Amino acid sequence: MAFSYAISGVPDIDQRWDALPQNGDNYCVPTSVLNWMYFYAEHGRPQALT
Repeated sequence: MAFSYAISGVPDIDQRWDALPQNGDNYCVPTSVLNWMYFYAEHGRPQALT
């Protein structure tokens, strides 16, 4: 049985760019942190991006 879930409103910023080394494969952690920082900024913590 497969299980899948998604938290509504969390952005999915693209990390796959040809200009990045290995097409962005090494940037999943910083991109994930940025996704959550945007989520927090949009949901009551605007200082998350400052």
